[in-house]
Amino acid sequence: MGKLPDKLTQKILKAKEGFKFEKVGLVIVGEPTFKKWKQFGSGLKQIGKTVKFWLGDWLNYGEIKWGEKYSQALEETDFEYNTLKSTAWVCSRIELCRRRHNLSFEHHKTVAKFEKDEQDSWLNKCEKNNWNLTELRKQVRHSIFENKLLPAKGKFQVIVIDPPWPYGTEYDPQIRRVASSYKEISIKELGAFVLPAHDNCIVWLWATHKFLPDAFNLLKEWGFDYKLTFVWDKEKLGVGAWLRCQAEFCLLGIKGNPEWNLTNERDVLRAARREHSRKPDEFYQMVDKLCPAEKKIDIFSREKREGWEQYGNEPAKF
Repeated sequence: MGKLPDKLTQKILKAKEGFKFEKVGLVIVGEPTFKKWKQFGSGLKQIGKTVKFWLGDWLNYGEIKWGEKYSQALEETDFEYNTLKSTAWVCSRIELCRRRHNLSFEHHKTVAKFEKDEQDSWLNKCEKNNWNLTELRKQVRHSIFENKLLPAKGKFQVIVIDPPWPYGTEYDPQIRRVASSYKEISIKELGAFVLPAHDNCIVWLWATHKFLPDAFNLLKEWGFDYKLTFVWDKEKLGVGAWLRCQAEFCLLGIKGNPEWNLTNERDVLRAARREHSRKPDEFYQMVDKLCPAEKKIDIFSREKREGWEQYGNEPAKF
């Protein structure tokens, strides 16, 4: 943890024997053995894992000693400003004595936003469980999402979910009505949400044009097979930069072998738009007919409905 171990430093220096760094390449000196070649590769790996730590500490020293020096750092290193800013921030958040030499800079970056005790806890788990970066990020996403929403009780055969997609704007009924009136949730956090789904389950996932690709990916992450896209024609002209939009979409996904009672229901519903984000009553009437299962839940619901449970960030009542 922290300072690079002396043995590892010696290993890197020893591995340089038989190889010479040039500005644009590597020069082979003599005829290094296979063992030397492998040692050099191991040294390169360690340098790759360590160079951002070096860069961040170098930047922070310059700032402490002489003030903000990013203009000079940009000239000296040719790194992008955001890279410099990010590396300096991570190194300022996790001091040298608490860093783990067997974990990458990206591991540390992933947990840098937490307080010290929680940082140490995550890094300890990484070492103990041998988590790679993908697993760490997955675990962190689960943890963040669980802090945002309380778990729903039980398993449900029908799920309707209308996520507060991350538009990056605040809802204002006078100015910005296309933003969510809920606190927005990132795509990663939504992906970490474990739906309270029964083994045989139908999910209806609402999405707008902007987030359709993310909605398809979410279905896969949640373990559902995509079947079709239902279209809600709101009958009135809406906003839009490329076309004026008056439609919203709901992806239908299934897992297992859920109950389904199709007669003549279509994939298009024409119903007038009402309050922001409020879905038409006709949609729920259709779902009730198509999906006769008993256990149903409306996640991020807009109103209480008979036969449905609600779940979300204090849903608004109309």
